[in-house]
Amino acid sequence: MQVQIFHIRLTKEHLNSDQEAVNTFLESVSVTKTHVELISGPPNYWSLLVFYDPAVKQEKTEQRLPKITEEMIRNLTPEENRLYEALREWRWDKASQMKLKSFMICTNFDLLMLVKAMPKTIEELTGVKGFGEYKTQQYGEELLNVIHNA
Repeated sequence: MQVQIFHIRLTKEHLNSDQEAVNTFLESVSVTKTHVELISGPPNYWSLLVFYDPAVKQEKTEQRLPKITEEMIRNLTPEENRLYEALREWRWDKASQMKLKSFMICTNFDLLMLVKAMPKTIEELTGVKGFGEYKTQQYGEELLNVIHNA
């Protein structure tokens, strides 16, 4: 077993790149255990300790979601970008309240699918890729509220 430490800085200019570094690493290894702690200081950051097996994580290719690239984000219209950022902020707040990692609430891909689909009802939300019964029951009303008010 090996250990890797990540610092996820909670500043606008670093958050995305720090999260991307963690996600890229996690896709390449088999994680055994993690420990996360919020560190206060300039800037505030999450310290993430990952215990892992260096063997490449075995996943079925067809189950993997496409990676969100910066180009995909740049190609959003101003309205879509405003909604995407509002959804990311909602996800961050929800994850903090639930003491979970933000990707456990919704992945960046899930948020992008919401932006593109713009569901107006729970029924439409269940038709969005990544939103099955569980996510819809847990977060559906809140997500629709964010979409409606963004």
